[in-house]
Amino acid sequence: MGKGVLIGSGFALTEEKISQVFAKGYSFCDHPPVYSVRKSMSRYIKQLLIALALLILLTGCGSNLQNEQFTPLILDEAGILSQETLNWLRDYNYPKGFAFIVRTVNALPQGVEVGSRADEYFETDANRCPNSNACEKRGVYIILSREPALIQVRAGSEIAAQLRWKGITAGATYIQKQSVVSSGNFDGGLRGMIEWLSSSIPQAVKLPWYKKWLLNDITQSLWLELDHLSLPSEGFYGNYILRPFVQARVIESQFVGTWWLTYVVAALVVFVFKAIVQALVNFAFGRLSLVVANGINLVLAITFHVSFVVPSAASVILLSGSRLEDRIALQAWGIPGISNFSFSAELFNVETGFLLALLVLVIRWINGIGGSAEIIGLSFLSEEKQQITFETIKEKDPLAALMLEGYVTNDEMFGSIIGIGFTQAPFSAISAKMVWDVFKAGIRWGLLSWLFLPKALSLAMVYIWIPPMVIGFFKLLITVKRVSQL
Repeated sequence: MGKGVLIGSGFALTEEKISQVFAKGYSFCDHPPVYSVRKSMSRYIKQLLIALALLILLTGCGSNLQNEQFTPLILDEAGILSQETLNWLRDYNYPKGFAFIVRTVNALPQGVEVGSRADEYFETDANRCPNSNACEKRGVYIILSREPALIQVRAGSEIAAQLRWKGITAGATYIQKQSVVSSGNFDGGLRGMIEWLSSSIPQAVKLPWYKKWLLNDITQSLWLELDHLSLPSEGFYGNYILRPFVQARVIESQFVGTWWLTYVVAALVVFVFKAIVQALVNFAFGRLSLVVANGINLVLAITFHVSFVVPSAASVILLSGSRLEDRIALQAWGIPGISNFSFSAELFNVETGFLLALLVLVIRWINGIGGSAEIIGLSFLSEEKQQITFETIKEKDPLAALMLEGYVTNDEMFGSIIGIGFTQAPFSAISAKMVWDVFKAGIRWGLLSWLFLPKALSLAMVYIWIPPMVIGFFKLLITVKRVSQL
C-alpha cells in the first residue's frame, strides 16, 4: 500500500498546484492556526473590496501612455517610399496612445523565418524610439520589404493580444491590406494600412473593465507566448515540435477531411510516452530516492505539457492562414500537400459562442478532476486509514507530505475553513481543495474562451483535453476500487 500511495501522491500534484504551494510558502507548524469561518470570511471580503477599489482606480485613471501623442519614427533605409509618401507619413494625424514605427528593408529571408525576422526588427527598432517604453508597450510597427514584396504589422505588449484576436494584425482584412503591397504598390499599400490601423486600433483596444481585467490576469502572457511560438522557425522547436503538428494536420485534411483528429491522437501519444518515461524514471531512481524520482517526473510532466499544448494551439493559428507571412513560411517548409491546403482566414475571427464556452468549462473541470485521480481516490479511505497513509508518506517522502499539507493549510481562505480537518482526514481535505481549484480553473477557461478565443482554438482545446479526461476518469475508478479493497 505504501509504495503505490507514495508514487501516486507524486503524480497527483500538477505543475499549477506545485507552483501555488511554492508561491505561498510552506507551513512548518505542526498544527495550522485555527480561525473561525466568520472571521476568515470577513477578512476575505475586506480584501476583496480593497482589490475592487484598486481595480476601479487603475482602470479609471488608465495609463499615461494612452493619452499621449507620439511622433512617428520613419526608417526608410531601403529607399522604397516616395518623397510624397514620406511627407504624408510625417504629417498624418495618428491616434493618441499609439507609437507608430515604419521600417523598410531590401530583403527578408525568403523562407521559414520571414515572420520571425520581422519580430526581431521590431525589438531592435523599439529601442531607437524617442520613447522606447511607449514603443515596446503600445507600438504599432509596420515593416515593408522589397524581397519578398510584403508588409507586416506587429504590436506592443499591451495591445498585441487585442489586435491579433480582433482581426487587426491577423485575419481576412489584414491579408487584403497586405495583398496591395504584394502586388507591387508599396506607397498605396502603406498608406491604406496606416489609415486602416488608425481607425481600427482605438476601437479594438477599448474594452470594458471586466474584459481588461481578465485579459491582464489570465491571457497576456499566454498570447505573447503563443504569438512568438506560432511562428515557424529553423530551430529545434520549429523543425521537431511545431512542424510535425502542422504536417499531421495537412495529411488529416487531405485523407480524412477533418481537423480535430490530429489533436486527439497527439494527446494519446503524449500520454503514453509520458507514462513510459515516468515509469522508467521510477524504476531507475525510485529505489534510491523517491524524492528525486518525483522531482524528475514533475519536470517531465511540465515539459510534456508545454511541448504538446503550445504547438497544438500554434498549429491552429498557423493553419488559419490569417497572415501572409505565415503562408509564406508554411510553403517554405515544403510540407507535402501544403500548396493544396485550404486556408480559412475569414473563420479565424469567428468568436466562441456561449454553449461552446460552457463545454470548455465543463471539460476543463472534469479533466482537472481526472488529473487528481490518485489523491481523490484516497479520500474514500476511512479517516483512520487516511491518517496512517499520510504518516507513511511523511516517513518516506517528507517533502511530498509537506507540499500536500501546505497546499491546503497555506490557502488563507480555504485553509482556515477546512484546514482544521486536515489532521483528521488529510486526503479528504486535499481533495476538496483540488476540486475547488480545478473548478476555478474551469471558470477561467470558460470566460477566456467566451470573451477572447476564436472558435477554432476553443474547439482545439476541447479535443486536447478529452483524451486525458477519459484516462483520468478510468484512473479514478481504478483507484477507488483499489482503495475499497484496503
